[in-house]
Amino acid sequence: MTPVRRRALAAPAVLLALGASVAACAPSVDTDDSGSIAVVEEFLAHLEAGEATAAAALTDMEFSAELVDDDFYAASAAIPRDARIVSTEGYDGAAFRATVEYVLDDPARPESLEVRVREDDGAFAIAGWTDDLPVRIGPYPAAGVVEVNGEIEYTLADEGNELLLLPGLYTLTYLDPTRLLQVDGVQDPSFTLLVPSVDRPVIVPGFLPDVVPAISAELDRLQAACQAEGFTGPSCPAELVDAMALTPVSPSANVLWFAQSGPELVLTDGGYELHASYLFESDELPRTIDVSYSGAVTRDASGAVVLTR
Repeated sequence: MTPVRRRALAAPAVLLALGASVAACAPSVDTDDSGSIAVVEEFLAHLEAGEATAAAALTDMEFSAELVDDDFYAASAAIPRDARIVSTEGYDGAAFRATVEYVLDDPARPESLEVRVREDDGAFAIAGWTDDLPVRIGPYPAAGVVEVNGEIEYTLADEGNELLLLPGLYTLTYLDPTRLLQVDGVQDPSFTLLVPSVDRPVIVPGFLPDVVPAISAELDRLQAACQAEGFTGPSCPAELVDAMALTPVSPSANVLWFAQSGPELVLTDGGYELHASYLFESDELPRTIDVSYSGAVTRDASGAVVLTR
């Protein structure tokens, strides 16, 4: 029985020896993340110092030189401060990501984003961060320009106004010579824009709240005045005046103005032209008449919206 006992005890020793041999051959995992952490910390330090050019140089992102100019960046409403890394994932050369926090305008609500790092043959660069999409200004058929940080102007009607910006709170001002429009949802011509933002920011204008009601009221006034003028006066559409020369309609007639299109405001030579068309119907006419109103829409010195025909 003794030889059997010795073979039973020897087997585990052989297995242990084989296990040690396999472990010795397995490649070691490089868990070093010091290079990635260092480049993120340097990037944040440059942002805090307002050194936009140096911060952008640590990335492999394609910034326009004017948008990473130090003076332009310093003119922002707020740039990062109290920046820090709060957590990391991955390692150098292995999908490193760092979650960072920093303060802009409200210390009680710090901003947070995930910064990605790329390693190439021992060199490290910021590859991007959360929601790092460019801001689009237009294109939109509207008068005026958008000024960014009081430094650079972009014409709203132009193509290709895509701004890749470093993290910060930027000041935008919509300069509208007609005084009829606003950036959608923002009545103040100047406003701040958080970069990066969850939604890709697109700066487009819309008419101020008083414009469309004022135009509608003016069209109603013109139609009422036209009837009072016997459908031949200066308040009437030209097509209606011409038709009345052949088939007059009395001012007391029952009439209807069926809206066909508009009122529409169209940008022409830096201003806005109104177009509105109707079908004019009366119980004294054998047919309907196509009529239209048009004219320049402006603001007068008092700020009132005016239609000039």
